[in-house]
Amino acid sequence: MRLIEAMKALKRLTAKVRDLRNKIGDHCAILEDEDHPYPEPDKEVAGWRQAAVDTIAEIARLRMAITRTNLRTNVTIEIGGKAISKPIAYWVLRRRELSAMESLVWSSLTDRGLKPKAYDKGDGEVGVHQVRRFYSAKERDEQLSELSEEPMLIDAALEIANAVTELDE
Repeated sequence: MRLIEAMKALKRLTAKVRDLRNKIGDHCAILEDEDHPYPEPDKEVAGWRQAAVDTIAEIARLRMAITRTNLRTNVTIEIGGKAISKPIAYWVLRRRELSAMESLVWSSLTDRGLKPKAYDKGDGEVGVHQVRRFYSAKERDEQLSELSEEPMLIDAALEIANAVTELDE
């Protein structure tokens, strides 16, 4: 089974558990003067409950296999002209959280709304206090440009990796 197949199976199995849970909730009790739609409701409810428990166990098995696979499988992505090889797990984390977090760090490098300010030099001349930056605006802009492209690059590389990588069973 490939990673993409396992991820699709997880969605299907999760929906199955939800459906079983709904069946259980709808049929687990009735008033004594009501007729139950199933001839042996206690067996039906127990069967659905067991099916849900078994399906949850399969979800856990698949998630663990996906995690093992994501940790052992390296994917190389070219970002900013550099080829970076990391495990799929790293790229997933980078895509979900870290890229945006780093982008916010670089975005915080601003002039803080400061403007050059005139002052009296004391001899009738006017001087200007300029804004002093403690960072390179060029480097900031380059990093922000790379970081804005990074999620798309990661998505494209992981789409291919998920389609071709066999799951560690």
